[in-house]
Amino acid sequence: MQNDLEADRRNMEKKTVTYLIVPEPAEGDVAYFAIAPDLPGLLMYGETRDELIANAPEAMTIYFDAMNEDGHEIPEPGTYPVERIYDMEEPVAITFEYAYDPANVHWDAAR
Repeated sequence: MQNDLEADRRNMEKKTVTYLIVPEPAEGDVAYFAIAPDLPGLLMYGETRDELIANAPEAMTIYFDAMNEDGHEIPEPGTYPVERIYDMEEPVAITFEYAYDPANVHWDAAR
């Protein structure tokens, strides 16, 4: 099924998006986790900070696909006020290309 989706993505509309993530060391500094303030409920992990950042586009793609399957709109980047990220580490911008079917995906800019 995953291979079918990957093959289908080649023919889909593409949108380049940039979302902020906030990497934080896990307790004991044995791994890292991150939230994406614009994407409620998305939590990402990595053994290192670099691995976490490298894997973020895939995690966001899975999140977007799940949102679509459940009939939810995908929040546009920048809908969460960055100033509300108070004592966390410096946010990191993640830019990637998301392939989607425009008939089934809706972007929500008004949150």
